[in-house]
Parts: sequence; structure tokens; C-alpha cells
Amino acid sequence: MAPNRPTINDVAALAGVSKSLVSLAMRGSERVSPESRAAILDAANTLGYRPNAAARSLADRRSHTIGVVVQDLLNPIYAEIIDGLQSEVRGHGYHTMLVTGNEDSVVERGEIEKLLEFQVEGLMLIGHRMPSGALDALAGDCPAVIISRAERGIARLDSISNDDVAGARMAVDHLVSLSHRSIAHVTGGENEVAVLRRSGYEQSMAAHGLADQIA
Repeated sequence: MAPNRPTINDVAALAGVSKSLVSLAMRGSERVSPESRAAILDAANTLGYRPNAAARSLADRRSHTIGVVVQDLLNPIYAEIIDGLQSEVRGHGYHTMLVTGNEDSVVERGEIEKLLEFQVEGLMLIGHRMPSGALDALAGDCPAVIISRAERGIARLDSISNDDVAGARMAVDHLVSLSHRSIAHVTGGENEVAVLRRSGYEQSMAAHGLADQIA
């Protein structure tokens, strides 16, 4: 049987201070003198004490955690987004809790519910499968940001996305500037992003007087 983990009371006893002072020191409060802080940290290290984040969240009513829901972990673009996102979140003294939706709206919603149970203070969805109605309800629970999909008209919900029409037009314009005239477009199907990119391709091809070649 594993030995009992040291508690905040054990740290306070070893450091010769009150439990409340240990709590303040662990939160980085300026109300703790350098001498007391040093004694508390030394006692914590000696005992192998690790603060209970769940208990702290209950006391402070703050988790300092941002929930991140990613559609899948196979898309290298998503990995780059997560890397930048975590760097920014850490810079503001927060942490991230990452889950995947496995490209399934039901799974995705279940994972979000679990994040909300952990009292995350914000949500970031990198790609998603949920309908607008579910997003509307979600935004009422927690401030949320959708990344890679444009969502408008939902209170407390912001979105960051590419201009896929403009991007496709720029790609065609660039190829034309290199004297290419036979330019094909491989469509991604009928999903929203694929339709927008096809539209941009068609617009630019028409503007240059070229025939579409769509596969």
C-alpha cells in the first residue's frame, strides 16, 4: 500500500507556520515574507508536497485552465496551432487541457462537457463538427473561440479563420504570373471550406479568361 501523501498541514508543521500562510506562499502571494516563503518551499521540497490543484480551484473558484478541443491529431496544421496556442496561454499564467473530438460531433460534445466539469475558464475549438445550435449553447456556458472555422452571430463566441476564397484566388493569380495557363483544382468535396476554395479558383480563372479544370 502506498504511503499517505504529505498535506498542507504537514508542510505548515515542518516550516513552523500556519496552514493559511502555506496556502498564500503556494499561490505566490506578496503577503508572505521572503524568509517564510523560503522556509515553506524548503519544507515542501523535503516532504515532496505537491499542491492539490482541484482543492485550490474550489477555494479560489478559478482553474486557470483553458480547455482545447482539436478535431484530430493527424493534421499537421492543427499541431502548429496548438503549439502557438499553448505558448500564448502559458505566457498569461494559464494552462491547457487538451482533448480530441475524433471528427464526431457526439464525442466532441461529450469531451467539452468533461472540460466544463473541470471548471475551465475558456474553450478553444480547433476545427469542430458541432452544429450552430450546439455552439450557441456552449458559448452560454463559457467564453469560447473557434479556430479554423468562421462562426458569426453567436454571443460570447469568437472565430479565427482563413479567407479561403481569397487564398485560392491568390494561388491562381500567382501561377498565372509565372505564365502558367493550364491550372487544375483538386476539390475537397462539398464541405464548407472546399466549396469556398473552389469558388476562389473559379473566380480567378474566369478573371484571367482561363478554362476551369476541376477534379
